Amino acid sequence: QTPNFRNMVAELDELHEGVDWKKKLYELFPNMPARQGCRVAGLPKPFGKGGY
Repeated sequence: QTPNFRNMVAELDELHEGVDWKKKLYELFPNMPARQGCRVAGLPKPFGKGGY
């Protein structure tokens, strides 16, 4: 299953605590971190448009 942004931040925080992962992911992938990160990892794009 493709992770959404909230799940990505939670998993990264479990591995390396004390880092602002939201900020770090937006620095790496400025437009849409979940979608761009999945594209780099070779996963299908996340479901939904983002936002509420």
